[in-house]
Amino acid sequence: VLADALGTEPATEPVPVFGQSGEQRRRGAEAMLLKRVGVLPHGLFNSVEAVGPDGVRLVEYLDWLSERAATLGGDGYRPRFHVDVYGMLGELFGPPYDRAAVTGYVRELRAAAAPYPLQIEGPMDAGSREAQIDAMAELRDGLADAGVAVDIVADEWCDSRADVEAFVDAGAADVVQVKTPDVGGLLESGRAARYCAGTDTRAYVGGTCNETTVSARRCAHVALATDAAQVLAKPGMGFDAGYAAVSNEMRRTLARHRAAVGPGDAA
Repeated sequence: VLADALGTEPATEPVPVFGQSGEQRRRGAEAMLLKRVGVLPHGLFNSVEAVGPDGVRLVEYLDWLSERAATLGGDGYRPRFHVDVYGMLGELFGPPYDRAAVTGYVRELRAAAAPYPLQIEGPMDAGSREAQIDAMAELRDGLADAGVAVDIVADEWCDSRADVEAFVDAGAADVVQVKTPDVGGLLESGRAARYCAGTDTRAYVGGTCNETTVSARRCAHVALATDAAQVLAKPGMGFDAGYAAVSNEMRRTLARHRAAVGPGDAA
């Protein structure tokens, strides 16, 4: 129904689920790795103390995460690392964000996470939507010029559908979070995610841990309908319950769809 209303071609496989660890950064990440989660671990790096002096703790964490992924994930498992830093890169470095000190630090993060792809959410909080777009675009361009293959995720100042569209139009992010409670309504969230189609920005159907199982399951349908890049495991930050709610809903939905279409028919 959502795909028809949005004019999209829905996903035929489950959308990668993004697990969130809360402050249980190591224990939560290991639980995710054992379940071979597609995107992890969020990490809640929401203070200078959490990222460490000069960002050293975040580097050490990604190095540990890479080692544990190789050990626990097994052959053929290639998750995407996604850490939310709540503007802490801006706290550590400040503008301009395309200078060597900033790109050099992100290069350290890239090396620590290797060989797994890395994306960083909310690198700075510039104080307004316009300033945030300028700062994010500056960082993205600086990383591209420096050859640092790290994706930047828009979160701060990217709340409404108009905000999502502004970030996409400006090329200010590799990924935009569609914060479903803020965007408002399933169709509005779907329209925001759909806006990324045909651009070099990917849609992340997110939200907050402070939701319900009902809203989490409905958001799974938005992710499937728009074939989003990833969908948040919610509610809660204990990981297992939210992961089960979202992933099981997608699997049930796709199984029902395949049964309804029948063998040999187009999906």
